[in-house]
Amino acid sequence: MPRPKDKRPTIRDVAREAGVSYGTVSRVLNSHLEVVPATRLTVGHLIESDHRQSAMPPEKEPR
Repeated sequence: MPRPKDKRPTIRDVAREAGVSYGTVSRVLNSHLEVVPATRLTVGHLIESDHRQSAMPPEKEPR
């Protein structure tokens, strides 16, 4: 089920998009060394893109 646009992404949302477990996302966030560098990059890029989208103010509707 896709998450609503106005809701911040959760670890599970990022894991689903990256195709990894939520434990792997947690390891990336906590800088564990046991994560494959390619996976770390993939998860990191998803987190950054989701963070930027959720940090943007909602668009105003034209009058």
